[in-house]
Formats: sequence, C-alpha cells, structure tokens
Amino acid sequence: DTSGAVALAKTQTCARDLGAQFRESRVEKIYLLLSAVTGRSPWPQFPRCKEKVDCSMDEATDLGTDFWVHAPIARCDGGWQGVDADGAEALTHFAFLARAENVALLLAKPCTGRTHQIRVHASHAGLPLFADAG
Repeated sequence: DTSGAVALAKTQTCARDLGAQFRESRVEKIYLLLSAVTGRSPWPQFPRCKEKVDCSMDEATDLGTDFWVHAPIARCDGGWQGVDADGAEALTHFAFLARAENVALLLAKPCTGRTHQIRVHASHAGLPLFADAG
C-alpha cells in the first residue's frame, strides 16, 4: 500500500546511464507526505542534526520547520518494520510545508535506504501517514 514513481528509459543507453545513477546513489529522492498530527508529536523538540550530513533539502524548505529522525529500524513482531535499538541505522530529514491542528504536509528525504523508512520514522515522530494501516 505505497505509491511512488517509476523511471523508464527509451533506449538501452539511457537505461544503462539511469541504472548507473541509482547504483552510484546520484539520484535524489524527496517524498511528499500527508500525516496525521497525533498530539504526541515532539516537534519542534526533535534535535537538529549535530553532524554534517550530505542529506538536506535547504533549497526547498524553510529551515525553521525541518527536523531529523535518527532511529534504527528492524523487522518487528508480526513482520512489520519498526524502530528498534538493535536495528540498522536509519536517518530521515523531514520538513513541514504546511500544518494545521490535526494534519501536516511534509517533505521527507531518506538519507539511508531502509524498508518502509519514511513511514516508520514519520510514525516515530508522532506524524503517521494518513490511511497507512502499517
């Protein structure tokens, strides 16, 4: 129950070049999310990233509204991914575009590539994705 974009190439040369860009991590992925504000969201108390990480969205957002979630992710009981101290390191940069009492529109940029990283980190921040049963 996720959505996304599919990149297609019209020629074999373009397909090789596109594949190389993904393999070499030269593709920047930024996602738009609609989240419920649960009332337990600690934003803006989430810490700003203390170390220099090449994973920012400075051009797209007002820096006063961004935060990072740096929490390990692992497969939990029932087969779902979740935050777990013994999990793999995961870092996601979030930025608010708009916020109302019970809803928020955000950008998310995963700095690592864990399964369901954005939905897990958004939920961990008290901002679960709308219509996300997981």
